[in-house]
Amino acid sequence: MTLDKPYYPNSPIKNIQSLADFLQVNEAVIKKIAANPAAYYNSFPLESERPDGTKKIRNISDPKPDLKLIQRRLVDRLFSKVEFPLYLTGGIRDDSNPRDYVLNAAMHCGAYVVISNDIKNFFPSVRKKLILEIFKHFFHFPSDVSELLAQLVTLDNYLPQGAPTSSYLANLVFFDIEYQLVSYFRSRELIYSRLIDDIVVSSKKRISKEQIEDVITRLSRMVRGKGCKLHAKKKTIVSRSTASELMYITGLWINNGSPRVGVNERKIIRALVSNCEHGYKVDPTSNAYHAEYNSVSGKVAKLTRLGHVEADSMRATLSKRLPLLSESDEKKLVREVKRVSKYLQSHSLTAGARHRLDKINYKLTILARSNRIVAGRLRADIRRAVSIAKAGAK
Repeated sequence: MTLDKPYYPNSPIKNIQSLADFLQVNEAVIKKIAANPAAYYNSFPLESERPDGTKKIRNISDPKPDLKLIQRRLVDRLFSKVEFPLYLTGGIRDDSNPRDYVLNAAMHCGAYVVISNDIKNFFPSVRKKLILEIFKHFFHFPSDVSELLAQLVTLDNYLPQGAPTSSYLANLVFFDIEYQLVSYFRSRELIYSRLIDDIVVSSKKRISKEQIEDVITRLSRMVRGKGCKLHAKKKTIVSRSTASELMYITGLWINNGSPRVGVNERKIIRALVSNCEHGYKVDPTSNAYHAEYNSVSGKVAKLTRLGHVEADSMRATLSKRLPLLSESDEKKLVREVKRVSKYLQSHSLTAGARHRLDKINYKLTILARSNRIVAGRLRADIRRAVSIAKAGAK
C-alpha cells in the first residue's frame, strides 16, 4: 500500500518534563534557550552554485552547540521516526530509499510532459504558527510542549535555513493537505514530487493545456493554504512534443531512462579537473587549492553516482593531485591536537568538542598524505583523549 500521508507511529510527549527526559537535557536549560533562541545562532550569507552554474546567496543560521545538540536529538529521536511518503525527496534520512535530487529526478524519467515550479522564499514563509500546528496536530503534543518546541526550532518566528531540524519541518508543512493533492494527481496518472521547495508534476502521456492549468492551479492553492506562494518566474512546462527542449529536473537531464548530467556540464567538469592539475603545480597547500579541489571532487562524485563512464578517469587524475598541508599548517594542527586533548581530559565530549574533532580528523587525513608517522601519532593522542572524556562521562 502506498503511503501518501506522513505518519508518526509513537506516543505523544505528554509534558515538558517528559520532553526534557526525552532529550536528556535539563528542563531549565531547555526553557532558557527557548526564551531567547536568537542568542543561540550564528547567521551569515552563503554563496552556492545552482545546477546551471549560476550563483545563489542564501542566509544561513547555524545553531550554536547547546541548541544544535537539542535539535540533533530531535532529529534522531523524533523526526527520524516519522514515516515520510516517497514523493518527499529532500532532507530526509532514509537508508532504504535515499532522498535527494537524484531520486526526485528519477521519479519523472520517461515523462512526456514535466511541470515544475518552486515555492518563493519558502523558509522565511514558514512562520512559527505553521510549526506550532505541526507539533500540535501532526505529533499531537500538548500546547505547552508544542510551544516550547516551536521556540527551539524557529528563529525570529520563521524556519531558519541551516538548522538540523528545518528540512524535516519543511517536509511536514503540508502534512494535512499535500497527500490529498497527491492522491488526486495519481487518479489522473500524474506523478508528483517535492524536493523541499521544488515541486514537480509529470505525465507519461500527452495532456491538454486545460489539464496543465488545473495542475498549476491546484499547486498554487495548496501552498497558499499555508501562507506561501509559487514563484511565478520559475514555472517551467516542458514537453517531448518540442524536440528542441531537453527535460531537466533539479539540474539533471531526464530524457533518457535514468537521470544524467547534461553534456555542457560534463564539459565544464572536465575543464575544472584540468584546472586542478595546474593549481596543484602552483601550490597544493594553499587554501585556494583546497577549496578548488573539494569543489571539483564533489562534481566528479556526482558523475560517478549517475554512472557516467568518464568519471573514473577524472577521479584517477584527481587522486594524483590531492591537497597537502603546509609546514606552518602542520604545526598549527599539532598545537590544536594538544589543546583539544588537554580540554578532553577534564571535560565531557560536548557537541562543540565533537565538531572540533571532526575538523581535526579531516586535517589529519590530509597530513597523512605527506607525513603518515606524525598523523598516526596525533590520531593516537586524540583517541586517548576521547577515551578519557567518555570514561569521565560515565
